[in-house]
Amino acid sequence: MKAKNIDLTQGPIVKNLIRFSIPLLLSSILQQLYSTADLLIVGRYGGQRDMAAIGATGSLSYLIVAFFFGLSLGTSILTAQFYSAKRERKLYEVVHTTFAIAVFGGFGLMVLTYIATPWLLRLMATPADIFDSASLYMRVYFLGVIPMLVYNMGSGILRSVGDSERPFYYLAAAAFLNIVFDLILVRGFGMGAFGAAIATTVAQIGSAVLVFIALVKAEDSYRLIPKEIKFYPESLKNILRIGVPAGLQGMAITLSNVVIQSKINLFGTDAVAGIAASSRIDGFIWLSISTISQGITIFTGQNIGAHKFDRLKRGFKIALAMITVVTGVLLTLILLTRFQLMKLFNSNPAVIEYGANMLMILCSFYLLYAWGEIILGFVRGAGNTAAAMIITLTCFLFIRVAWIYIMLNQVFSIYTVLWSYPVTWLIYAVISAGYFKMRFWKDLPVK
Repeated sequence: MKAKNIDLTQGPIVKNLIRFSIPLLLSSILQQLYSTADLLIVGRYGGQRDMAAIGATGSLSYLIVAFFFGLSLGTSILTAQFYSAKRERKLYEVVHTTFAIAVFGGFGLMVLTYIATPWLLRLMATPADIFDSASLYMRVYFLGVIPMLVYNMGSGILRSVGDSERPFYYLAAAAFLNIVFDLILVRGFGMGAFGAAIATTVAQIGSAVLVFIALVKAEDSYRLIPKEIKFYPESLKNILRIGVPAGLQGMAITLSNVVIQSKINLFGTDAVAGIAASSRIDGFIWLSISTISQGITIFTGQNIGAHKFDRLKRGFKIALAMITVVTGVLLTLILLTRFQLMKLFNSNPAVIEYGANMLMILCSFYLLYAWGEIILGFVRGAGNTAAAMIITLTCFLFIRVAWIYIMLNQVFSIYTVLWSYPVTWLIYAVISAGYFKMRFWKDLPVK
């Protein structure tokens, strides 16, 4: 399949951002289908405990890989800048260092996770009746961590050079594979959460193989040569310089979600299952926001690399309008259908009520988070991931966790925990806007 790269440094900004973002958005939706299909099929054919077991591991699983996803952002930003600046040797080193991180880092992560899983689940106060299923699910899931990182980092390279279509096609094939194996293993063989983990791992391997082949066969400066995969010191340093703050930022958000999950676990299996199901629906909103934020990050990186600073302000305003329209429509649809959506996962009235109420709270305030993400997506694209990290750590780790521990002692309710989201989204939007207005142009790394 021939690549159709979109040059974000030329042509109509609106048209190119939409053309670039639509496959990216569809890819994000398909990626969310991995976990949604697992939970929906397990909820229907495996049982409530298996459903809760998968839900109880979600935040913890993402916490473990969040740092590497942050490094992937560092790769994407450098790729966009070097590709637009036509610095072919620098791009070559970044691509091969990226795959060294995915392979060697992924192996270490796989071993550590297998050993530490029971301890981590006990630390999160995972209910005893789902502990064994959750442990097995998580261990099998992380057998696929190398292909997971290969796909995410490899597709990040493709997107950074303007090719957002092929990652979408590869992920579509993987999502189909995941659903087929879910139905065979969970519905057909009654393997519950264990079967769902196998299905996800198989699908991740499929998507990784496809993106690997695409990069090996590329006829451009970002071509991957397998025997040249190694750590290039300068590229590794630059990836870490940009990626470590982004990785810590991702871990901060996820760590707060782990704290939230540990508190939700205190309210029993119905609450865990209900919040798990609503989180899968919430994931589609989050990914839509993340997609447009990634689009503006790559747009910013490419235009800075090409020294086309006049396009930055126009691109920012367009992305802000896009996120408002897309998120607003999606939030409205979910609010109107939240009970029907929850019934797709489980028929237990208590589970449905927990999930629908969570969606009501989140969807009423999600635009605040969306606006903050667009602002910081712009900041990250300029290479200033440290500022984005500081803002994120402040809002989503320190303030959010403080809210949970202080307020839960005052009002012991699951809704006290859930309200930590909109409270910190408001603070996040205000601080991000303040930084952008007062400091961004002064802190721009490339003049």
